[in-house]
Parts: sequence; C-alpha cells; structure tokens
Amino acid sequence: MIRTIIFDLAEVYLKGFMGIEHHLEAVLNIDAKEIWNKLRNGSEFIELMTGKITEDEFWKKVLIRNRWNVEILHLKKAIRNNFCEIKGTRKIIETLKSKGYKLGLLSDHSKENRHKNL
Repeated sequence: MIRTIIFDLAEVYLKGFMGIEHHLEAVLNIDAKEIWNKLRNGSEFIELMTGKITEDEFWKKVLIRNRWNVEILHLKKAIRNNFCEIKGTRKIIETLKSKGYKLGLLSDHSKENRHKNL
C-alpha cells in the first residue's frame, strides 16, 4: 500500500528552468529554442544540478561558452521570474495530505534556487 508520495520541486510543483528561454529572448536577442539548447547542452548544467558548482559559477560558464554579453543578474532574474507554482499541483498536494499520505519534496535544483522558492 502506498503511504508516502514524493514530489519533485521543478517542473512538478514549480516551473523550473523550462521556460526561462522565453524570458531571455529579448535580453539576448536570440531565439528561445536556441537559448534552451545552449543552456542544457553544456556540462555545467549537470554540475549545477548535482551541487558541484554554484548558480553564479553556472552562469559564468554559460556566458563564456556561448559568448553572451549580458549581466549575470539578468540571467538570475529570468530564472526567478520563471519559478512559479504549476497550476493545480497545490490542490493535488492538499488533497493527498488530507487523505493521510505522507508527502515529501525532492529537488536536484541548485541550492540557491531551492532556498529562494520554498
């Protein structure tokens, strides 16, 4: 019998990296699809998600690798603006809690993003 349910933070409870490319299109003057590919295809993304580098180190590496001329502050702002609840998830969580399930939250997002969004 299932008694405990664990939710992922990003892309389940909150929007995570997916979608920041749309916030960055105007800042970088690059197509959103290209931005998304450039963000996800570098080794620094895995390093960030596994806690090997900080968010600032991630963005510095992304800027260098892609030769983007933008302030890190704009990139960090884009991710913060993208992080919002996914409609309907809170209701599911509240319903499960009211039925007696033990609930947990799990994330592989950077420490900075987890702490700012919980």
